[in-house]
Amino acid sequence: MEDTLVFYLNKQRIAIQNPRTDVNLATWIRQEAHLTGLKIACAEGGCGACTVMLSYHDPMHNSKIVHKAVAACLIPLCSVDGMVVTTIEGLGSQRAGLHVLQETFVKNHATQCGMCTPGMIIELYAACLNNQFGPCLKALSEIEECFDGNLCRCTGYTSIRDSVREIVLGSSQNLPETDEVTPDLCKRSLLAKITPPDVPAELEARHRLQLCFATPTGRWIRPTSLAEVLALRAAHPGAPLVAGNSEVGLLVNHGQQPAVQIAVTHVGELHGIEVDAARGQVTIRPGTTIAELQEFALGQLRASHQDKAALKYTRAQTMFNMTKYFASHNVRNVATVGGNVCNGSPVSDMLPMLMSFDTLAECTSKVGEEVVRRTVPLREWMKGYRKTALAPTEVLTALRFDFPGPQSHLPAAEGAPIEFCWAQKQTRRREDDIALVSGAMRLRMQRQGAGWVVREARLCFGSMSFMTLSAPRTEECLVGRDLADPATLEAVLASLRDEIRLASDAPGGMIRYRRVMALTFFYKFYCALAQRLGIRVPLFGGRAELRPEEELYLSEPERPQPSQTHFDIRTDTATVGQPLPILSGTVQATGEAKYVSDVAMPYDGTYGVLFSTKAHAKVLRIDATAALAVPGVVTLATREDVRGANCIGTAVHDEECFVPVGGLTPHVGAPLGVLVARTEEIARRAVKLVDYEEVPGAVYTIDEGIAAGKFIEQPFVQQRGDVEKGMAESAHLVEGVVYEGGQIHFAFEPNITIASPGEGDAMEILTATQNVSLSQRLVAHVCGCRISDVVVRTRRLGGAFGSKETRAAWLACACAVAARKVGSPVRLTVSREEDMLTVGHRSPFKIHYKIGFMADGRLHAAEFKVFQNVGCSMDCSFGILKRAVNHCDGVYYVPHIRATGRMVFANRPTNTAFRGFGGPEAMLAMECAMYAVAERAGIDQAQLRLMNAYRPGQLTHYHQLLETAPFVPMFERLIRDTHYADRKAAIERFNAEHAFIKRGIGMVGLKYGCSFESFFMNQGQSLVHLQQDGTVQVCHGGTEMGQGLHLKIAQIAAEAFGVPLDRVAVVQETCTLQCANTQPTAASSGTDLNGMAVLQACEAIKARLEPIMKEAPGKTLADYAKMAYMRRIDLSAHGSARPPQPAAPARPSPPQPAPARPSPPQPAPARPSPPQPAPARPSPPQPAPARPSPPQPSPPQPAPAQPAPARPPFYYATPELGEAGVSPSGEPTQRLFSYFAFGASMTEVEVDTLTGDYRVLQADLIEDVGRSINPAIDLGQIEGAYLQGLGLYTMEEPVWHPSGRLITNSPSWYKIPGWTDQPHALRVTLLPNSANPKAVYSSKAIGEPPLFLASSAVMALMDAINAARKQRGLEAQAPYWTPLTCERIRMLCAGDPCVAAIDEAYARQAQEQLAAGKGPAAAGEAIPPTFELPNQ
Repeated sequence: MEDTLVFYLNKQRIAIQNPRTDVNLATWIRQEAHLTGLKIACAEGGCGACTVMLSYHDPMHNSKIVHKAVAACLIPLCSVDGMVVTTIEGLGSQRAGLHVLQETFVKNHATQCGMCTPGMIIELYAACLNNQFGPCLKALSEIEECFDGNLCRCTGYTSIRDSVREIVLGSSQNLPETDEVTPDLCKRSLLAKITPPDVPAELEARHRLQLCFATPTGRWIRPTSLAEVLALRAAHPGAPLVAGNSEVGLLVNHGQQPAVQIAVTHVGELHGIEVDAARGQVTIRPGTTIAELQEFALGQLRASHQDKAALKYTRAQTMFNMTKYFASHNVRNVATVGGNVCNGSPVSDMLPMLMSFDTLAECTSKVGEEVVRRTVPLREWMKGYRKTALAPTEVLTALRFDFPGPQSHLPAAEGAPIEFCWAQKQTRRREDDIALVSGAMRLRMQRQGAGWVVREARLCFGSMSFMTLSAPRTEECLVGRDLADPATLEAVLASLRDEIRLASDAPGGMIRYRRVMALTFFYKFYCALAQRLGIRVPLFGGRAELRPEEELYLSEPERPQPSQTHFDIRTDTATVGQPLPILSGTVQATGEAKYVSDVAMPYDGTYGVLFSTKAHAKVLRIDATAALAVPGVVTLATREDVRGANCIGTAVHDEECFVPVGGLTPHVGAPLGVLVARTEEIARRAVKLVDYEEVPGAVYTIDEGIAAGKFIEQPFVQQRGDVEKGMAESAHLVEGVVYEGGQIHFAFEPNITIASPGEGDAMEILTATQNVSLSQRLVAHVCGCRISDVVVRTRRLGGAFGSKETRAAWLACACAVAARKVGSPVRLTVSREEDMLTVGHRSPFKIHYKIGFMADGRLHAAEFKVFQNVGCSMDCSFGILKRAVNHCDGVYYVPHIRATGRMVFANRPTNTAFRGFGGPEAMLAMECAMYAVAERAGIDQAQLRLMNAYRPGQLTHYHQLLETAPFVPMFERLIRDTHYADRKAAIERFNAEHAFIKRGIGMVGLKYGCSFESFFMNQGQSLVHLQQDGTVQVCHGGTEMGQGLHLKIAQIAAEAFGVPLDRVAVVQETCTLQCANTQPTAASSGTDLNGMAVLQACEAIKARLEPIMKEAPGKTLADYAKMAYMRRIDLSAHGSARPPQPAAPARPSPPQPAPARPSPPQPAPARPSPPQPAPARPSPPQPAPARPSPPQPSPPQPAPAQPAPARPPFYYATPELGEAGVSPSGEPTQRLFSYFAFGASMTEVEVDTLTGDYRVLQADLIEDVGRSINPAIDLGQIEGAYLQGLGLYTMEEPVWHPSGRLITNSPSWYKIPGWTDQPHALRVTLLPNSANPKAVYSSKAIGEPPLFLASSAVMALMDAINAARKQRGLEAQAPYWTPLTCERIRMLCAGDPCVAAIDEAYARQAQEQLAAGKGPAAAGEAIPPTFELPNQ
């Protein structure tokens, strides 16, 4: 056997003798090939960041060259023999030139933090190479489907989708009306520019070789025949058979390395699909990939030449339905049917479907010299949890089932058999998600007179037990029954309810919902058959019966809609206001952008973290003896090694760097120490050292904390008016409580730090943080040294959203302690699971509201009681609470209002900053209250919001005067431009005509206070150098994390000096040496603070040049810089004192005419981005015309007298904060916020009321960004924030085990929005004619405010839910729970036979328990709630 692995990596031949069998391809590429473009963001194939393309001669398809996009973190290194591996570095680079895909992504602003970009581009590359249709809508649809496994947390996918459309169709806006390939499309499309990599001829022969790689950790064997596989299986019983590696790969990545792995990828007898037309049978070989099965099913459907409706309930369509949503495209490309069957997972997608087909499994083994085959019905396959009928020495060699032709389901003559099949899985997210419930059903019937008698029935379910189930009693109940008999449905639902049960403490929760869904799957199947067969289906709640043409499932969009954006380009500036691509877009698209995780260690010292596994326990012992005996382990750093103080924290030092022996763990995941080892693998294998003694009294939720009196600090109250009097004067009162679950940041880059000790007490920290100064202070505090001894650097962040504002500091402290102990650099990172647990989440909230309003709907009084789950320490939670209390009013004026906030302790990791910082939570409570008022008063929600919106000159409940309040014109514009009245009427007609599918529309407004509420934090730092060649170098205190801060800073500096953008260099690294005492890049203040500081520094340098410019007018900036240098004039400046006026000064006139230069300026030559707006964005109504501009800087205007004493020239401080005044009505005022960001949104949704599925049909957003510094960046922030908000409000839900362990700790269990979750039609408008005199160049903050605009989806979903409830005779409800998951949507709709059947069963159970006189029910016998509240 061959023992050398041979493959090509981006044209370079690689040969490795006996490669490691425990290393995946992604790890090897990063660590050994030192190509860091691909990222390992989850290590389980769930995010797409590690996507690479494999090209090879497929031995299973006559050596045809295939190209497959795969998740490299699940691909064993050993498996790529004979292949060409293409990473992002293989497409293009800055030096060699960009590939057309990379160029298009940059041009369309399709990259923000950049961590997902390489994977996205490689996915698109493979999809384009596999396109069979040419430039057309069909090709676009298939290519876009390939992105179902590629996640993006920043962009909202809109700009990525625009890039894909430009590649395929030549335009993201001019989309064709038909599916035809036209000459115009061929001319515009960029597909012809995409060519495949070369596959050297030598690789073809390698697929015929047997391989055996032997290492100390295990053996990898690749046989080429079934006989060899059988012999190996006999010699190594139970050795895993590896093909797609999607199951074994997860185990290996978590340190569970099999001694022997048998790769069956090159065994021809185990691959392929065989159709026996004569016998009407299909044989699927177990090595067939899910993608191949999907292609087979699609081919059968196309070959039938019948319309979709006629094929909907065939076996081919059923297979296509289940394979289409099996995992992701990357996984389907390699995962096999046999692997899914053999792993015996209770959540298997394939098993229920194959069981319903009466599939037979052929199991083969070798006994002596004899080959033994036996057949096992798949209905008898499962023997227990992950235990199957396959013996340790057997190999699954075939799966066979009947495959009748399409005619088998068509209406037939009397007595002729008819078959209908259907399979469905219910998930949190449509794409790449594990089933909450899955079901597969098949009925074979005969026509008898006017009826349809069931002759055979198969009902199978997944995720309803510890193994896949069938329902034999219910199947027997069905056989012989007439489907046209109304009693049949009632009997089947009752039988299924009693047969498919779930204990109330079953894993996965959602007990009542999952039981309802098992019945719902059959109910929908029954309704579909009734429609096809002409059977009358009586309906509930006012509808007589189901119409034959009525849709039972969510509609599919007929054709793609272009994204629409509307904005103005400024004409008063040259560089500021231009929609330019971000500075790092090119290096992100080529994979050359470096993050902290890409930095190679200078020495061998590495890392490992020791976390507590108990939430509330005393640490009895930390014994490192066994760990230190493991080769490669260096030392264990604990509390004993902390030279300084062990207490850390943001505002209050109420956390411990390490929990000491004898100390109490505050939560699962509390740090106990750092085990330093030579590799991460060694460290993680050795970290098992701790004994605990659990202590009672842990609290986990807000309600538990309130009951135990676990409050932190005193209440925070804001009040205006007399609330009690206002309530008494009100005509009506409504009360409610809003539960809002938390949210996990899921930044693609997990927390990471490299600490390097220097001479004496010196320590250098390279970390991924939004707050370098906090890390600097706390590291010095823990190390017992001076702050000036510590230097903290960060380059760029792979996403943050608040997760790295404060929570990066504890990792830096722990890393510094370990580095100080070993005396060499230590790299400390956390896995995806550890990051999701320890980094802290968005705080869950519980908010009580009470609203008093007058008869006409005007709000008169309001009271809010806000409770925040802060976790185990303060962190920045008091700031979050204050912002929440200060945003309870939303955008609505209430004469009498009080808001009271309390922080509640819990034994969970400390919660922390997240986009919005408490504002969205409070504003949602107000919008929920507005919904309740509208329902109670019978007023249209849009009209109610218009009536109560703030007007200019009114006071908030924290006594700030609203100088501007554009809500009425903003709402009116939104109502007019979206044709709200017509759409509302159309929705009402639609809902009247559909029993199960409902639509809804919702609208909200946004008022977000901009500035830190802790006034001292409103200061920015900068350092600007004018070089002798006339170029400008800028450092500032902000951190780049994909929000485009560096580009906006560069635009500000270029505008200030009057130079093109490519003459400005923003230092990509944020460092405490350059700018000290910085504030976190948070609260959307990065541009406001640092941008103004940069502007003032530029103005200071220009003022020094003024005398020289007067002496020698007409020269270039480089000339003036050289002259100043020769005269010893300082060409460097920090940010200046308080500016003469808050807004940027007008661009001054030049001292003398000069040749005009084009506007906007050309970007740097190294970035091939065009200077004009990206084609993906529609042309603005008023493009900026070219105007004269001097080649040299213009002299500064004389500055007016300062209104306040000047501050030292080191930073910019936001003026006017905290200043008191008097309103026109005589009330005292105080400026809490510098200014406000305003917005409004309207969202329309469609809901499947029987499953809880929904899709966003249209979203219209208006955002006030002032006068934008860069409209393209602002649009990207709005689009990304909307989709992140959609996740917050409808999908993302942290789930905790009763022991305090986080269950949703990976992308397998925690779902952020995917590609198909973006609105079908998205329209974004930047409010025109807006200006903001309080910020640099009249701009406004953009990062955080627009997240709340997604809450209009909550109002739309409730609109649809209440349409169903009212039709079914139920009372309308206001939204009380977020996220509105599929479970909550389904159970809120209620009023149908499935819910009624389950409710009846639980009511009977409750009566039996009461009659028996039992005490509290056992855990598995308790009555589960209608649906589970957010885990608050």
